[in-house]
Amino acid sequence: MCFFCFDFVLKTFSCHLKLSPKKCRFFRKEVSYLGHIISADGVKTDPEKTKAVVDWPRPETVHDFRSFLGLCTYYRRFVRNFSAIARPLHKLTEARTNFNWTEECEKSFNSLKQALITSPVLTYPRTDKEFILDTDASNEGIGAVLSQKIGNEECVIAYFSKSLGKPERNYCVTRKELLAIVKSIEHFHHYLYGRKFLLRTDHASLRWLLNFREPEGQIARWIQRLQEYDFEIQHRKGTSHGNADALSRRPCKENCKHCTNAEKKFGMETDISVKVLTTEDAWSSSEVQKAQLEDPAIKPILERKLNSEDRPSWQEIAPESPATKRYWALWDSLHLKNGVLYRKWESDDGSSCRWQLILPKSRIQEVLRETHDSASGGHFGVMKTLSKTRERFYWDRLRADVEKWCRECHACGARKGPKTRTKGCLHRYNVGAPFERMALDILGPLPVTTKGNRYVLVLMDYFTKWPEAIPIPDQEASTVAEELVRAWISRYGVPM
Repeated sequence: MCFFCFDFVLKTFSCHLKLSPKKCRFFRKEVSYLGHIISADGVKTDPEKTKAVVDWPRPETVHDFRSFLGLCTYYRRFVRNFSAIARPLHKLTEARTNFNWTEECEKSFNSLKQALITSPVLTYPRTDKEFILDTDASNEGIGAVLSQKIGNEECVIAYFSKSLGKPERNYCVTRKELLAIVKSIEHFHHYLYGRKFLLRTDHASLRWLLNFREPEGQIARWIQRLQEYDFEIQHRKGTSHGNADALSRRPCKENCKHCTNAEKKFGMETDISVKVLTTEDAWSSSEVQKAQLEDPAIKPILERKLNSEDRPSWQEIAPESPATKRYWALWDSLHLKNGVLYRKWESDDGSSCRWQLILPKSRIQEVLRETHDSASGGHFGVMKTLSKTRERFYWDRLRADVEKWCRECHACGARKGPKTRTKGCLHRYNVGAPFERMALDILGPLPVTTKGNRYVLVLMDYFTKWPEAIPIPDQEASTVAEELVRAWISRYGVPM
């Protein structure tokens, strides 16, 4: 204990607190406390306590097994990816599960023992240093490492891991990674709340986490929860993300809207356009390059890009077609990826970008069929179809082609009515006696009265033009029928 802390302890006496001398240890380099060894370097497990785990015999019953897991769980903050290591063992404790000790369970049992023997020294958090939170997820669980950079070394403060339930294991990659972020930040809330920290993930699309357009449901609730914290998101490749990456990512089995929203809508710098949309046959880079070279408008630009990055002069491009000249004007934003020509579009503030495949003319109909006519297209109007197409593709006269496609779509034309609708002629109803014919209408909603009414039922006789106005609380058919009988029919009779 340092003299500063010692002085602090002595001040507790002025607060009328009492200390037991038998339980106090002064001027020690390290102290054993609740199964932990606390020293100037940090916190580590107490060897006397972990020795009980190491010497623990193989459990024979579920009760003995739960006792072992309970003791191990007490030290889980010292074990990286604890939930992933203990996953086979936890399965044995599930309800309606037979206690069947397998080779996988034996391996997990021994791995937990070894992890507790070699557990690291967790350093103390420092308020003058920035916290670093590394998160990762897999099909089985999520994990995180909280650390701080002290000198040239990142020192671990605590580990966190959690197994995924059956519904959570069905999440797509992006949702699992986002779940890892949410649960990790909540777990380390007492460290992170009220201070800026660095959040590192190996899932690149989450760099635009707080810029999701129109998030829905669970994603929206998670993002709203994260708004309470001040953090900067940094992408780190999986090869460099080893401290949290025993929970490695796997590709999503299905075309999930959460993955497409994140990875395709917010500028992933990957060759995503070649794997088009939802077509049955994916396009390979060689096929797209061949189609671009066969397009007379794209070929001159692509050939010059393949030979040199220098922009050709106007004299060289002047003999080409107007479409080629328009591509030439975009030279600085055109780039090659695997021999395929792309356009890099960036927002005005530079916060987001997207890679648009320069689409050859031979592929335009296929893309428009997918973005407009298919089940995922939805036969939307011009602006939505245009926006959806621009997310991944670009070609000369794109807007004109989209407008023409939507205008000539037979399905859209069959469902849309005529632009100018004919109006029926007004007819005069001839009546020859009072209360022979009547009309009614409802006025409102209006401000609620003291009696709870907010609508007015208006009744009028065709012959005499006699009006009646009756306040009603709602527009329900039963309410209107009741008032019609009470206020009109019971007084004037049924209209003939």
